[in-house]
Order: sequence, then C-alpha cells, then structure tokens
Amino acid sequence: PMYRFHVSENAVSGSKVGTVFAVDADVGSNAVIKYSIARDDRGLVPFDVNATSGKIFTAGILDRERTSEYNLTILANNLTSLSTYVRIQIQDSNDNQPKFIVSLYTVNVSESARVGSTIVQLRAVDLDEGSNGDIIYTIVDGNTEKRFSITPDSGILTVSGSLDRERSVLSACCIGKRSGYPVATEQGQCERNTIGFQRRIARI
Repeated sequence: PMYRFHVSENAVSGSKVGTVFAVDADVGSNAVIKYSIARDDRGLVPFDVNATSGKIFTAGILDRERTSEYNLTILANNLTSLSTYVRIQIQDSNDNQPKFIVSLYTVNVSESARVGSTIVQLRAVDLDEGSNGDIIYTIVDGNTEKRFSITPDSGILTVSGSLDRERSVLSACCIGKRSGYPVATEQGQCERNTIGFQRRIARI
C-alpha cells in the first residue's frame, strides 16, 4: 500500500506529516514493531519517522519550488522487515518575492501622446503556485501629477495626463497576492522598478 500525505513548505522542523501503521499477530515483546526510513532514503529527505509510533515528521527545510514531492520507503521491523511507500506532497506558501523580468525598460513616448496611450507593458513573475503567484502592479512613487496610470492585473502603463519636458521619476511596484489579498510591502514582497520620463524618451 501507499500512504499519501501533504505538508506546507513553511512547516517548521518537527511538524507532523502523517502516521504509518503495521500490525503483528504475535503478543508481548514479539509484537513490538520498530519503524525506520529505508537506508537509501535516510539523510536524503527532510523527514524522519518515530521508531515506535510510526509518526512521520519534518526534519529539515522544505521548498516547493525546488522539490514539490517526496517518495519515501518506510520499514516496519520485527524479526523481519516489511516496507510501505509514502508520497508526501509539498504545499505552496506565499514565500517568493515577485520579480520584474526586465530591470530597465526603454521606450519612446511623444510629448503629444494622448491620454490613454499605451507606453509599455511591465512584466513580472512569481514562482508561487495558484493565487499565491498572482501579481498586481501599482505606481508607488513620483506620479504626484497623475500623468501615468498602470493596469493592476496586466501591468500596462498608459498616459493619463499631459506630458511636458520636465523630468519626473516614478517606480512601478509588483505585489504578490495571498489568497486574493495583497501582501504588505514591508514584508519584502515588493520590488521597485525605477521609471524616468524625459522629453520624447521614457526610460523604464
């Protein structure tokens, strides 16, 4: 038989994952079973098993983005050894910071560009899974005159006011969402991309 368990990648060392069971028809000391991880797996996986209870627990750092699943062989030892297989899936947590694909965008923008004109589409990625990997874009600095706007879901930067020769600097920030809600920037989930606008040339 195969046991299937799951555990969050941010589980602390010692967290319970699941329990395997074996029975012995003998009585007394002859019925005592000792559990262990097979030698081929021992030391290679961030898990361990309690020798008497069969409880599997974390024994190291988990990172779903590196390894999303582990397959273990657990031995039940008495006078002989029996084996069972355990598959542990690592569940995602929102632990990755979104990153811009390009650190500096360079585009040409006419001073006479109309309101609503697209300047550039910023792109960022987040290695987390599902809604944890969703990204929203926002302008966080330098846009006091509201000359520019950005679409939160797509990262499309557009003109929203008249442009002139005066240089203005702003930053675009991508923020990962946890269960549909933005992660606070003070938790390190924000990366800024400096944007400088000059006459006819916008450096992003």
